Amino acid sequence: MIFVEFDGTKYGIQFGYELDAINRNNVITRNTICTINLLDNKGDIILLAEGVAWQHPEDIFVKEIGRKIAIRHALSKIDNKTFRTKIWKTYFNRLPKKDRPVCNSEDVRDSAGRIFGEGC
Repeated sequence: MIFVEFDGTKYGIQFGYELDAINRNNVITRNTICTINLLDNKGDIILLAEGVAWQHPEDIFVKEIGRKIAIRHALSKIDNKTFRTKIWKTYFNRLPKKDRPVCNSEDVRDSAGRIFGEGC
């Protein structure tokens, strides 16, 4: 879980993965799920938003791309722009710069045909 503090409140960003059944082309797809949770003082976790990145059977599974799409979908349900910006900054800075994943293959595309280049 990635922890974020915003206006004195703690939040957590969590990612999970689910395997879809094998489709007619005998391809197993992996969907990425992002949940943004409020962590209250009692230790309870309250779901604020959830986003899913559905992998098309013809897509290549790239963990980082799935996470970015899922987090984008989750954040689309939150109105506070400052909070959304804080979430993105925390997500991108979760690892030291030398350890951050880099997607530099021009062949990595989503199901809409968009290319994800370096820093995808």
